Amino acid sequence: MYWDMYDPAVFRSQALGARTRGAPDVAYPDHLELGGYRGVPKDERVWPEQACHLRHGYYACVSYVDAQVGKVLSALERLRLADNTIVVLWGDHGYSLGEADHWCKDTNFELDTRVPLIMRVPGVTIAGASTEALIEYVDIYPTLAELAGLPVPDGLDGTSLVPILQDPLRPGRELVLSQFSRPFKPSLPKVMGYSIRTDTHRYTRWLQWPERTLMAEELYDYAPPSGALRVGAFLVERENLVQDPAYAETRDRLRLRMDRVLRERMAETVPPSEPGVEKPENKKKRNKQ
Repeated sequence: MYWDMYDPAVFRSQALGARTRGAPDVAYPDHLELGGYRGVPKDERVWPEQACHLRHGYYACVSYVDAQVGKVLSALERLRLADNTIVVLWGDHGYSLGEADHWCKDTNFELDTRVPLIMRVPGVTIAGASTEALIEYVDIYPTLAELAGLPVPDGLDGTSLVPILQDPLRPGRELVLSQFSRPFKPSLPKVMGYSIRTDTHRYTRWLQWPERTLMAEELYDYAPPSGALRVGAFLVERENLVQDPAYAETRDRLRLRMDRVLRERMAETVPPSEPGVEKPENKKKRNKQ
């Protein structure tokens, strides 16, 4: 049923595209999730017809889930609970379908870090409204607390989204933070990648862990077609511009903003772009002398 909702010809016309130019190897996952599925080459070198089939299946799956959400909302109406029930739907990651030679998730690229978030709040949200405001998932808790009339503890990284729910045209955060570690194993990381996204750019920093030494940087301009391509409603990074002299001022400005974010969010992490700042462990050693 859900498979038949889509014309496969639509997916055949979508080119996979080459890897993002200048992106470091560490920007891509160190494990091949798609290659672990039955019938898919281990190296994920899928042929065009198979890519079409995979994309078709993904869209059908999304439509199936959408139908289940509709059943939940219908049940709330039938049980006369819709007027006093908050409904929130979110996913833990975005998803790539072969764009820029990447499948699935686990990167700091736009397709993997742009995640679904839908909220239905009686008397607050506007049916069918959407927003372009930048937000983070840490904002969900203070939002629900405010909506439910519960006290919000001090010291949260998140901020309430109620003003945006009331007016979707309101601005959100100046930037949002994401991170991924390497390797993909239940163990201490060897590499950590931090990424900040503004309205116009993304800056990503990869650190050797636990030494906190800089491995690689990325900078993307989301004003197509200079650094990214628009594919439908989404953006796909086209070229890493971190070494482009024309972007030196933007790179340096975002480096400093990353430094500030990491100091505020993760006090134990000292970014490499500020060599004059002592690591916390060094301070502890000196204080013991």
